[in-house]
Order: sequence, then structure tokens, then C-alpha cells
Amino acid sequence: MCSLGTYSTGGASSCSGCPGGTICGDRKTSTSCATGGGATNIICSTTWLPACPAGQYLVSSTCTTCPAGKFCVGSPAGAVSCTNGYYSLSGASVCTICPAGSECPSNNVAPSACGAGSYSLIGYTACVTCPAGFSCATTSAMPVACSLGYYALASSTSCTICPAGSDCEDPTQNPVACPTGYYAVAGKTGCSPCPGGAPCSSTSGPGTACSAGQYVLPLTYNACVSCTEGYYCPYKDSSPVICPTGTYSDDGATACIQCEAGKVCPTNKMSDRANCAIGTYSYESATPC
Repeated sequence: MCSLGTYSTGGASSCSGCPGGTICGDRKTSTSCATGGGATNIICSTTWLPACPAGQYLVSSTCTTCPAGKFCVGSPAGAVSCTNGYYSLSGASVCTICPAGSECPSNNVAPSACGAGSYSLIGYTACVTCPAGFSCATTSAMPVACSLGYYALASSTSCTICPAGSDCEDPTQNPVACPTGYYAVAGKTGCSPCPGGAPCSSTSGPGTACSAGQYVLPLTYNACVSCTEGYYCPYKDSSPVICPTGTYSDDGATACIQCEAGKVCPTNKMSDRANCAIGTYSYESATPC
């Protein structure tokens, strides 16, 4: 069947537009209107109504430019409002979808670009703030989650690496300083306990391992300490061990030394070791002569 405003006669292979001044109500014939009358191509009227082109619509028998926020495909159709997420400017025959990276809060104005740290996808009526823990390098794409060891506050265009000496287990918050006795290198998500045997000079990480005969305990920022006289330090991450009776040590010892024969070791300190008096003797590891 032919559409409104067109007709076809018997044997026609296509529909023809109803001429001005005629009526095509049955869509099969074109009939002249009464003398002095006009036609809209569908019904006759006392005044002839023009057919408006795309981008215009009929207002009081006059073709008028389609207003912004509407689209006009031409008469006999009127002006139709654009739906949310679409817009049109004056004289539009179609509504245009709001492009990604822009917002269209009103359907009768041109899109506005999203600012840095926000984004929108196609058809959005408003820009969206980039959420914390995500980066929005471009305003026309979905936010990208920060990798482990990085963080971002809301409205960020990029994720920031967690600085040394800080904890970034929550990528949506500012870094938190490591507590005393803990450290973190740059890009770590959590703080680690300072190991023994290598002092943490700061929260940024352990330093150089202690030398033989030195020690430093875990969870401390102390420098390496030399093992004191009378003690030995077999392990760099443990407290000094006192030398047993009959042995001695000097500062920085990793092992105790047995008191030599002919010597007296009244204490475990090397500085107290002495020769036996004339006329006395001692065996190895003896405390008195």
C-alpha cells in the first residue's frame, strides 16, 4: 500500500506523490480539490499548504527553521524533541548523539568537552569524575584501575607510584608512612619488617649487611653494633652471647677463644687474661693457675 501523500493507479509499478491542489485519501487516485481550495496531499483545505524541506516545519502555513533541540524531517511532520544524550542545533533534520569526551546536559546546545580528570562515553548527558584508584588519561574512555604499588585520588589523569617508605595498600588514598621498624621500597603495596643483620637507616629500605662480629636486631633502625668484649656474635641478626667460663673474647668476636695453658682467665674478657705467676701453672681453659 502507498504511504500517506502518495498514490498509485492500476498497473503502476511504484507510488507517485500526490500533486498540490489534489487529494489522495484512498491512495489509489488523485482528485482535484474544490475551486479556490488547496491540499496538504492528504486532505483539502481552504488554503494551500507548502511541503517543507528537511530542517524545516510548518508553522501557520509557513515553512520555519527547525529550532535547536528538535529535528524536522520536513512536512507534513512537525518538530520532534531530541531525547536525552542527543542534541541538535537550529535547522537540524536529525538529532546527533553526544560524543564521548563531552557532555550534553541540554539538547539544544552544542556538546561541552569534559575537563581533565573526568570522562564520558557516547550518549552521556554529563561528564563523570574519575574515581579514586583509577586513572583517566583521556576524557573519552572508561577509567583504568591503578596497578599494584600505585595510587590515585579522585579526578586523577594518571596513577602515581607509591614512594619509598610508604604503604599504599589502599590505592584510593594517599600513601601512609611506614611505622618504626618497617620499610618499603618504591612501588610496594605494604611495609616490610626491617630484617636483622642489615640496619634500616630509614623507612626506605635495609642498608648494607653488618660486618662479621657486628649485629643489629630486627625491627630497629640502629646502626650495626660491634660485639662487646666477653661476648661473641655468631649471627648478625641476634643479640651477643656471653663467652662460657674458661674462654674469652675481644671486641668484635664471632667466637670465643679457650684460655691458653699457662694463662689465667678470671673473666671472659680478653683484657683480664694474664700469665700464671712464677711457680704456678695452668692447663688450657683454666680459670685459676
